[in-house]
Amino acid sequence: MKNLITEGYSSRVWSQDKPILIGCSSDMMSWAAKYAESERRTETKLSELPPLSEHPRLYPIGFSFKHSILKKMSGSRYAARMARLSSKIFGEVSPTDTKLSRKVVDLMSKPYYHEQPEVVNYYPKHFEVTRLMKTLRHFGLFRSEHLDFTEEMERLRKLRGKGRPARDARKRKKKNKIIKIY
Repeated sequence: MKNLITEGYSSRVWSQDKPILIGCSSDMMSWAAKYAESERRTETKLSELPPLSEHPRLYPIGFSFKHSILKKMSGSRYAARMARLSSKIFGEVSPTDTKLSRKVVDLMSKPYYHEQPEVVNYYPKHFEVTRLMKTLRHFGLFRSEHLDFTEEMERLRKLRGKGRPARDARKRKKKNKIIKIY
């Protein structure tokens, strides 16, 4: 029988080659067990373990080894009640909760849609790019053949007299129409 000691919790343990630690995830336990076996030790302190960066799975921010509860604890009713109570205290999902409640917890733990970069930056920023290109074109740092062509066509139309009349000419025309009516 081997014994692993973690942050002040000592676990009794190995039933059928599976360690049962209070305060560690199953990945952490298997990793600690492999380390202990490779070092031929029967007791291992958490401080003696290699850094978590060498661990195959990184834990999310805010994950606490101290308060996490294992699915497999001893089969007594007392242990099950204590697991349920500690999960309520530390805001974790109770081991006895249904799949639906776990789905709700997973859904609520995700960030809001307006905070997700893949949602916010889904479309390119056309408005900003267009404004930037117009400003650069005004200073002569960007050349748009299409806009050059349309400006040239407008200039040629005005030279032929096809453009809209000047504002003063429009006003004069309206005044003349009014006079002719009376």
